[in-house]
Amino acid sequence: MDQRVGRLLKKLDDLDLRENTIVVFSSDQGPAPAGLPKKVEDLPPEEKKKRIEIQMNMLGSVGDLKGGKHGMYEGGVRVPFLIRWPSHVPEKTVNSKSVICGVDWLPTLCRITGVKIDEQQFDGEDVSSVWFGKDRERTKPLFWKTNNVNSEVAMRDGNWKLHTPHRKKGEIELYDLSSDPQESKNLAGTKPNVVKDLTAKVEKWNATLPKEYTKADDKD
Repeated sequence: MDQRVGRLLKKLDDLDLRENTIVVFSSDQGPAPAGLPKKVEDLPPEEKKKRIEIQMNMLGSVGDLKGGKHGMYEGGVRVPFLIRWPSHVPEKTVNSKSVICGVDWLPTLCRITGVKIDEQQFDGEDVSSVWFGKDRERTKPLFWKTNNVNSEVAMRDGNWKLHTPHRKKGEIELYDLSSDPQESKNLAGTKPNVVKDLTAKVEKWNATLPKEYTKADDKD
């Protein structure tokens, strides 16, 4: 992948398209579990080295975050986002405060290209200021749900992250990501007003989704 991306960037440079081409590198979801045992230290040295190389080189790592691919904890929803646009996007700048999402791409590119849209009709928002190197407070919450009508829902609003129970099992989970990005301390029991407010937003959003999904016939 590194080689292919390098070839693409070089071709843009060779064609003198570097200055007016926005290049973004991102991904879907978080890395999948690599099957590493909890106690890697107990493995023989060679096996330990092999397992770690598999995780790092093939499937990635969520670091100290919880969850992974297909999940809604931070390890599953935080993804890489690299952008290159010379003379517009500052080089070697890392923004670790602003929250952006894939749904923001269309409103952002419309703002950059001068296309007028009604942002209230879109889930995303214009985050071009973040692309250009500034911090920005998000104004719209983010929601996550799998393609199942009965799937649990997770949402982020500001620094609050709410997880609804899975098919009416388990418990409501509430985390303050500003102090607990690992989602290790459930605050639902001590923040009932926050839970009530976010749950209402989840229910309102969930009510706008389809009540059933059409499955394709893969046999044809």
